[in-house]
Amino acid sequence: MTGAEIGDVLTGRRLAIDELGAELAERIVRKLSRKQRDIWEHEGPHAAGGDRARRTAPPRDPYTQLRDRETIIDKQYHRDVWRAVGDPGTVLVDGEIAGVWRPRKSERKLTIRVTSFGSLPARNKKPLQAEAEQVATLRGASSVDVEFDSY
Repeated sequence: MTGAEIGDVLTGRRLAIDELGAELAERIVRKLSRKQRDIWEHEGPHAAGGDRARRTAPPRDPYTQLRDRETIIDKQYHRDVWRAVGDPGTVLVDGEIAGVWRPRKSERKLTIRVTSFGSLPARNKKPLQAEAEQVATLRGASSVDVEFDSY
């Protein structure tokens, strides 16, 4: 990955790279533009005061591309996470895949449907709403609605 590609991932999708380790993160940060470094400092996994336990990951995120899929999610949900066409994004709660999300845009309104693999407590919904607002900005939407559902 080039520095620009890494910056795009961090800026637009706030990829959860804290698992990669501090040394690798510092190498990546050195390749970012000043604006991207500012975003990293304020929103990265080490940022003070942030709730990092709940987040969204984009389709084909490196975490979901691990070879041993049974180690990250129960086999009954594999078809929901890994589709031949149109992979959804994933919802992570405490580092575990807890559901999937799909965006739908109509003119300037973005609707994100979050489907959890079990019950999703209300305390987990607010941080996901905040991330949805960032996705809406990235996609050029002026408003966002988040719909929650479960299997």
